[in-house]
Amino acid sequence: MSGYVKCFHCKEQVLKDEAKSYRYTTESNPKGTNRNFHNKCYEIHRNNQKEREEMDKLWNYIKNEIWKSDKKRTMPNHLLRRLQALKGGLDNNYVSRGNQVFGNNEGYEYEVILYTFKVCKMQIVGSILDKSKFKNDNHLIDYMMAIVRNNIEDVYTRIQEKKKSDERIEKVDISENFKYKNEFVKKTDLSKNKIANKLKHLF
Repeated sequence: MSGYVKCFHCKEQVLKDEAKSYRYTTESNPKGTNRNFHNKCYEIHRNNQKEREEMDKLWNYIKNEIWKSDKKRTMPNHLLRRLQALKGGLDNNYVSRGNQVFGNNEGYEYEVILYTFKVCKMQIVGSILDKSKFKNDNHLIDYMMAIVRNNIEDVYTRIQEKKKSDERIEKVDISENFKYKNEFVKKTDLSKNKIANKLKHLF
């Protein structure tokens, strides 16, 4: 009998032989530890992990390129909830404490939000340069996020258009390559190619 192990994601028991396992390593623990999952839970966990990584990239950009702040600074809760609301497509622009947002794709991906910050960087930086006009950090964050919200649909549309354009180019390349390969095969057929017929005795 194989026995059971605990699923890292849902904390329920899963048969050891059926568990999806991988070794989790960190800088402080390079040898790592095994984590076990139900197959379904593993996919959820990996998607959540990907979201965290995308959020980290977004926060690092805001912290380093927009705010020019201390590298050790942690993300303000108010900014986190505003970003999560944009990700989750919430009309109130704010995620209440304790709400689950992982896996909610009703709004814009963090990657799209990051692109929007990059497109609007100069506008945002210029607008928040004089911090005396803001009541507090939350007020500054709200102003910054208003700029992002006003431009993100246009950025999203441009990203989608580029993806479609890249797909069309890829299809053309595949078609042309297939045509070229077919022509190449025809031209190098030993029974029809005159040069090949002259050289085939060498092989």
